[in-house]
Amino acid sequence: METPEAYDLKAYPTCKICDRGTLMPRKIRRLSGPAVAIGYILLIPLILGMAGCAILLIVSLLAGVAGAAHGSAFATAFAGIGAIAFVYIGTLSFVFGLVGWLLIMKKHVLQCGYCGAVVDAAAAVHSQPNRSFGRASVFGFFFLFLILVAITVVLTHKGNTPAQPTPDNSTAEPAQPDAWQPFTSADGRFSVLFPETPQQSSQPSNGANDEEDPGMGTVYMFSANAENSNISYTVSYSDVAPDLVKALSPQGLMYKEEEFLNAGTTVISEQNINLNGVPGHAWTDTVSDGINSSNREFLAGNRLYTLMVVAQKGYTATHADQFMNSFRIQ
Repeated sequence: METPEAYDLKAYPTCKICDRGTLMPRKIRRLSGPAVAIGYILLIPLILGMAGCAILLIVSLLAGVAGAAHGSAFATAFAGIGAIAFVYIGTLSFVFGLVGWLLIMKKHVLQCGYCGAVVDAAAAVHSQPNRSFGRASVFGFFFLFLILVAITVVLTHKGNTPAQPTPDNSTAEPAQPDAWQPFTSADGRFSVLFPETPQQSSQPSNGANDEEDPGMGTVYMFSANAENSNISYTVSYSDVAPDLVKALSPQGLMYKEEEFLNAGTTVISEQNINLNGVPGHAWTDTVSDGINSSNREFLAGNRLYTLMVVAQKGYTATHADQFMNSFRIQ
């Protein structure tokens, strides 16, 4: 009776070189050792590229979402650059990886167990298809799919990116926070957004009869509260004596008024600004009990406008910039 091993040997042809051995299936490299070594080296960019693409994709998507949510031009630009880098690195990784796979591919042959002769097994019975190229193709289509996804994300993000917030010196209408309402003062010749209908009042300037702050007329104030009156938003204006306007530069006059308003406070930061060509000054300060305020002044002709946002201790005025940026002089 024939053994299973004898039956299996009969399934393969006899070597035509020595007529004694049997041609058995084997897998050998298609190329020489140096070429295979280069192939493995070229596979390194494939691995690093896959990791880099994954990181870039995540960072770009997060930056794009953050840019859309906060209107940050930097985050949006970073997301676009990240997506472009993702496509570039993915393409290079695909090319190097495919070349590397081709260099390290193996082929199926029939080799004589007696004399060692090798015969191509591509058309032989019991030979198995070469799956190396198939694996390379899978990786290739995978990277191609990722590239298409990246391009789609970039185009979609570009189409859905909201308009960027307008700087102080722009004439475009600012975005309105939820539940806020526009307010316009005909006499004050200004408009602004308030969290509620403001309370109006007037009083002589604190320095109207003070030698330290002469020339300031009646102050007209418009105030509204938020966060259970823990945050207040105020716009005030007064007309400055023409002689004082002539005697001081706009910035000099606003610095003088800032010193008067900042008595007993600590100035944290300050800078000169402008609103559609109207000179202005901005600063933030704090007092010892933890109350913080953000302030802006603008001098239009001889009319001095003052904007103030005051947050009590433990509170943050998250809409301070929106309030300030919504201010317009008519």
